[in-house]
Amino acid sequence: MCRFNLIKKKIKKYLPNYLIKIYHQYFTIKFIYGYKSFKHAKQNCGDGFDSNLIINKIYKAAILVPNKKNYERDGVNFDEIQYSWPLLSSILLAINNNKLNVLDFGGSFGTTFYQNRKFLKHVKKIKWNIVEQEKIVDIAKNKNFMHFYKKIDDLKTKPDIALFCCSLCYLENPYDVLKKVLNIKPNFIAVDRTPFTEKKEDLFAIQIVNKKIYKARLPMVIFSLDKFINFFKKEYILIEKWTSEEQPELSDNYKGFLFKKKH
Repeated sequence: MCRFNLIKKKIKKYLPNYLIKIYHQYFTIKFIYGYKSFKHAKQNCGDGFDSNLIINKIYKAAILVPNKKNYERDGVNFDEIQYSWPLLSSILLAINNNKLNVLDFGGSFGTTFYQNRKFLKHVKKIKWNIVEQEKIVDIAKNKNFMHFYKKIDDLKTKPDIALFCCSLCYLENPYDVLKKVLNIKPNFIAVDRTPFTEKKEDLFAIQIVNKKIYKARLPMVIFSLDKFINFFKKEYILIEKWTSEEQPELSDNYKGFLFKKKH
């Protein structure tokens, strides 16, 4: 064990700072499995994402981003941006007549926009709509193109693309949310960094977040792959899929999908 720790120290000595942050953020997260339902898992957790401690930490990291070239995710500031290239490609594909209208569900204070803004500078008009929990919306201020809403029903325009970046898995009723999105008929729906299982039914777990990010136990859904894809088949075509990078111990099971509306 001592020799193993020595090897880890030597490796970390030569790693860039942003890779060390990624290691601490994603590869030291733990999961507890075997819960019968989301509600059952939730009963064994604390406040979840609406905890004031978590929201304040994310906000303090987020306010450092707009005037810099870095970005924030889960309350951690990154000096170098780690792109999800399939997600970025999906966003670029949704540009319509040099305009882009985005529904970013669970988008925090604009994480995905700031992550990809360098590639969106050429777009003439951008409207970035973030649907988030009430506490985040109350803190956030509308900034030109960025608008915050507490409910999908509050959106005033049809989005070109709906984004779910590691947000669906933390919802108690994710399919109810997806039904609402299907009702507003975005041209594309992109899902990224979301856990899946090959089993026929969804699984439920508790995610124990690394204390270096914030102390939390979060209930989560691990989606049945077949069930999830079949949900979209009536109105959407699956045009691309990928394995998400920079993930915790479920790495091979974290996937992304791009669905296109049938015409």
